Amino acid sequence: MAKQTINIGSSANDGSGDPLRTAFDKVNDNFGELYAVSGAGSGQNIAISGQKIISENTNGNIQLDPNGTGEIVFLGNTSHGDSIKAQFGDADDLQIYHDGSNSYIVDAGTGNLNLQADNNINILNNAGTEFKAQFITNGAVNLFYDNSAKLATSAAGGTLTGVWVQTANIAADAITGAKIADDAIDSEHYAADSIDEEHIANDAVGSAELKTLSTLLIKNSSGSTLKTVHGAGA
Repeated sequence: MAKQTINIGSSANDGSGDPLRTAFDKVNDNFGELYAVSGAGSGQNIAISGQKIISENTNGNIQLDPNGTGEIVFLGNTSHGDSIKAQFGDADDLQIYHDGSNSYIVDAGTGNLNLQADNNINILNNAGTEFKAQFITNGAVNLFYDNSAKLATSAAGGTLTGVWVQTANIAADAITGAKIADDAIDSEHYAADSIDEEHIANDAVGSAELKTLSTLLIKNSSGSTLKTVHGAGA
């Protein structure tokens, strides 16, 4: 129904305007139109109170439905209270929320949670000043400790920086055809008694070389020296 406009005449009491009954009939028609659009009376009641748009129907939804390819455009921030979720998908498959203590991105439906970017993907601290992890497109994956890269992948394999502690045994044949770089094993990198028969299985290191510029001591389990090898710098 088109909007009903009351004819108020050209001047007061000139008799050219709508009769009082006709005028109020138009008012009723206009209010009836608003009433119908709001869904009132059909179990989908909508109320406007202050700055709120409220569904008065139990567990009722409020839908914003633009026409065709139109979009719902927000020109300001959106705010979600604690444990109020932003949900996506017909079955609320993706959920983003804060519960008052922690923040969550939850993939609660079918399929994978994919992060896609043509440029790099960075995980940073809140201030955006320190890296925690970095995923470079067609490049390295870097893992950081206190903004210092400790593990970096490369086309050749990867680089470990600093001291790495192994808590499990090295299985038989675990080191084959590999190289330990010059000066990689020294008193700073391996604690006393960290390499013993329990940690390197039989034949785990084959055709390898032990080099030293000082003195190499080979001891038994009781600590007695079995062999002393003097390096060129000793």
